[in-house]
Amino acid sequence: MFYITNTTSVVDLNGGNTLECANGQLVNAATGRWGSDGSNGGNLSLNITGDSISNSVTADDISSVAVNVLDGGEFTGETSGEVMVG
Repeated sequence: MFYITNTTSVVDLNGGNTLECANGQLVNAATGRWGSDGSNGGNLSLNITGDSISNSVTADDISSVAVNVLDGGEFTGETSGEVMVG
């Protein structure tokens, strides 16, 4: 659903969201064809407030995702790579 590459981004999910990802993957932060090789990964802060998210979140070796679970939020999805849940 969210492909993050060659940028730093913030996604806020604030209650009442119904997210259906056909492939089960909510976030893929990864190197893409944009930017300079070796420095074109993606960095994301994913803020979950009042939502229950069970889709996967992945990041390649030069990307990162911070999953911030806030105020009634829940994250039960799988993670892969540089993904921090807190």
